[in-house]
Amino acid sequence: MDKLAMICCFCRSDKLSIKYKAEAHRFNKMKNPIDIYTCRECQSIVTLPLPSKEELTALYSSYHDGMSPTIRNLRTNNPLTAWYRQCVARATKQVKPNIEKNTVFSWIDVGAGGGELARIMALEFPGSIGTAIDFHNRPFALDGISNVDWISCDLNEDFSSKINRKFDLVTSITVIEHVLSPGDHIKNCRQLMKNDGALYVTAPCADTLAEKVLGKSWPYMIPGEHLNIPSVKGMAILLQRLGEGISPHVFANKTILPYTLGYFLSFFRLSFLRSVVPHSFPVKLPTGILEAGYSSGDKGSSK
Repeated sequence: MDKLAMICCFCRSDKLSIKYKAEAHRFNKMKNPIDIYTCRECQSIVTLPLPSKEELTALYSSYHDGMSPTIRNLRTNNPLTAWYRQCVARATKQVKPNIEKNTVFSWIDVGAGGGELARIMALEFPGSIGTAIDFHNRPFALDGISNVDWISCDLNEDFSSKINRKFDLVTSITVIEHVLSPGDHIKNCRQLMKNDGALYVTAPCADTLAEKVLGKSWPYMIPGEHLNIPSVKGMAILLQRLGEGISPHVFANKTILPYTLGYFLSFFRLSFLRSVVPHSFPVKLPTGILEAGYSSGDKGSSK
């Protein structure tokens, strides 16, 4: 491999150590074995070499609404509504002045998947003008939602030029780990922001106890699909580097997202317990997630 390519895509350090060698995708076979590295400078996790764009296109073309059938069925049977509502609440808090129910503002959900978050955003803020984008067609979750436009586009390309509009709020919920270039992804999101707008990003977090304890069993460790997983430090460095010339403040924090108990039981193959526990109850477990972005207020989101 070209030595110049052996750098962390978040902090640009060349201090990389092999973490997992010749791994395979958890759900689909890919052409080449996958090597995963840890950056000793910022503790982010990176894939080198990256899969080809053709491999990724084939992978996601085999999915429904951007997700493997295994995970899609898991989420269908265990809706993550509490998670999406938390993301909506945290994201809208980054926009100043404060957003109220009937505030007129514009937003875009980048990598909208099945449209779950976009649907909640549109219904909670009926005065808003929303856009949702992903590589596939408009999902069923957005049927009948009149204040959300859907745009199909490849998130590994220059999607901001295709959209050519500016928004008060840009969200990217667990998307950056899927794309070939986190830097290009943030740059495109920045191009979609108004000068006084905000960006809210969530992603798996590499420097967490969950990752260290679970290792290869960490739910977000999906070789060949979750390509680059930032640490808090790595994400903050990336945002700072790409944030020159805009007024919003950079923030990056570890956070905890609420999943239903049933989701955890199903994921870890403990579904037999669903009959004796309240499986629809949302619980907050430290699975290893961060939130980050640009806030148009005095400070970024807090836990």
